[in-house]
Amino acid sequence: MDKIKSILFVFLCLTLIINISMAGSQTEEAAIQELKEIQEKITKYDLDWEAGLTSRLLEYTPEERSYGFNPPVNYEEIIKERDVIYPSTWFRDIPDQFDWVDSNKITPVRNQGSCGSCWIFAATAALEGTHWIYRHEPLDISEQAVLSCLSPNWGCDGGWPEIVYEWYRDEKAFLEPCMPYEADDAIPCATEECDPVSEINTWFYINNTVEDIKAAVMQAPVAVCFDVYGDFNGYFGGCYSHYDDGSYPEAGHCVLITGWDDNICSGGAWHVKNSWGPFWGDDGYFWMKYESNCDFGREAMLLSISFVEITTSAPLPEANLCDEYYYELSATGGNAPYTWSLAGGVYPDGITLDPSGFLSGQPTQAKQCWLNLVAHDASQPPAWDVLWAGLYISDATCYECGDCNSDDGINILDVVFLINFIYKGGTAPNPLSLGRIDGDELINILDVIYLINYIYKDGPDPIES
Repeated sequence: MDKIKSILFVFLCLTLIINISMAGSQTEEAAIQELKEIQEKITKYDLDWEAGLTSRLLEYTPEERSYGFNPPVNYEEIIKERDVIYPSTWFRDIPDQFDWVDSNKITPVRNQGSCGSCWIFAATAALEGTHWIYRHEPLDISEQAVLSCLSPNWGCDGGWPEIVYEWYRDEKAFLEPCMPYEADDAIPCATEECDPVSEINTWFYINNTVEDIKAAVMQAPVAVCFDVYGDFNGYFGGCYSHYDDGSYPEAGHCVLITGWDDNICSGGAWHVKNSWGPFWGDDGYFWMKYESNCDFGREAMLLSISFVEITTSAPLPEANLCDEYYYELSATGGNAPYTWSLAGGVYPDGITLDPSGFLSGQPTQAKQCWLNLVAHDASQPPAWDVLWAGLYISDATCYECGDCNSDDGINILDVVFLINFIYKGGTAPNPLSLGRIDGDELINILDVIYLINYIYKDGPDPIES
């Protein structure tokens, strides 16, 4: 028993030392005064949240508080070049409430301390959540490895999530014991002896709307960034929003969206995991109103940790109302065979997807379709990849096989048209199936003979291939 007490005492002392090393020089009197000013503003503007003596107010002065979202100077140009996806089109119905916390797929709240490393914590939390959902394995990934190895000596001054995703793609992720977090970007990189435990295959830029981010979060938790105002440090509960009083944000900050609820706080709010420790906010989390005046939702990206890659190109080959559609999807990597499914989108009427990867059927309506195609391999648990692909179904006029010149009749003019195409490089039948009269894939003299026999000798009908 004495040994257990000794071990427990040492553990508590180490915890206290770590917390003290991360803390700043804020006095309790200054924290109480700051809280009072925040509460007065909440009352004045009738806001839907509460403030309290949080760890951020008690431990750090306003000057000592670090956040971390610090994109490059050409950030606006980078954004313009991104091809965004629109996940809201993947689903016919999006629920009014959803949260990965309810499914126990979110790792515990961490504390970035006095280092401006939120961009690493948010991106790492997104990878941890995605890995837990699709690999069924909780991981505690080392943020210090990224802080030390990706950005020595400047990482605490900030960064942005995408460069973390690039690092996890190229260098892989390591467990926390490999390099425990010390809130110091001068710690030398030391991952040589560590085994990688996860990696990112690719990521998709999400259109920054409430509905698109919701649909993406239904696939996996999503890291986002936003403008932080000083009062946010005192958040204690409720649905945060900032009243636009003309003040400027203190900095940018990155966090993890785990879910949402449309039925709270007069308009709905995001449920968000922060990286300021479990003694801040609502056990380390907060609710952010959809309309928050904080430019919430920047840098929203959906991660893929699969080792399967869909090789089918987008958009898919065009379909029309005349011909039966048939197209085989393809993928590489992982363990074949692949199982294909649709995760959402605007579906083509009359065309179905077979699990083996064949899109086939007779389209019945001309329209632009969008398909979120998913390929799972045979691993347990499976690796997967997604493809957001368009499929256009044209409103074509349908002609009979043999009507090579498309004049809505089969006669000697079609024979002449076909001979001119075969021997003189003339215009091709459109579609080519109109000239495949004998039923095979080739268009040659045998089709001419077949057509003449049909027109003048009461031969068999043309056989459309």
